[in-house]
Amino acid sequence: MEKLTSVQAWELLNKDELTEEEIKRLVAEEKWDFSGYSNITIPESFQYMTDLLILDLSLCSISTIPEEIGNLTSLQILNLGYNRVDTIPIETGKLINLKSLDLRGNNMSEVPVSICALSNLEGLNLSNNMLVKIPDEIASLTHLKVLCLSGNKMQK
Repeated sequence: MEKLTSVQAWELLNKDELTEEEIKRLVAEEKWDFSGYSNITIPESFQYMTDLLILDLSLCSISTIPEEIGNLTSLQILNLGYNRVDTIPIETGKLINLKSLDLRGNNMSEVPVSICALSNLEGLNLSNNMLVKIPDEIASLTHLKVLCLSGNKMQK
């Protein structure tokens, strides 16, 4: 099966209905880089991409992350940096294979406790948001090697 370009994939993802063949083509991919696609909305059809390992949606002016993101259980790297996200859905906690989560440069004022369910998380970038605190449960992330919090409103 021929690999899709990012443009082809985005066109498929934004169709009202997908054929079985189109779904198979989307699911077959392990990495999608949509970085810089401005003013997009994440379509519900993302839920079909269950084998996806890497998803880059940085610099896309995204303000809402759909709860279907929790269906991407194979995902290892998720980059949502430099968008307009103010909260992430609790379903993000279902991304059990996630190793890197980049949420820098958004509008988040709090970190949902559901992030603390990401037991394989090694890197979490929350810099340049509007955070005043992080949940104490973040200490339960035993594999966490890098936690970036600079540029927030946190006090010592």
